[in-house]
Amino acid sequence: SQAAVLHVFRTGDLLYLDVNDACVRSIAALPLPKANLVMTGIVRTAIENFRPVTRVRFLVNGRESGETKPVNLAVAWQLARKP
Repeated sequence: SQAAVLHVFRTGDLLYLDVNDACVRSIAALPLPKANLVMTGIVRTAIENFRPVTRVRFLVNGRESGETKPVNLAVAWQLARKP
């Protein structure tokens, strides 16, 4: 099966991105630096293009994920603040 975004919704500054299992498997198959790059790219795109979004929470098939390797899907992602 192909990686897919199932749903996208927002509450306040938090964007929820609901993906399928194939998406998680695709990310899990990457080495850590590349997985971080993919996740950061998704988060940066959402934050820069959909104001007032400042954080992105990944759901898997409509549920919170406990996946933490190679990237932590159990928490909301946000960009580091610029000094």
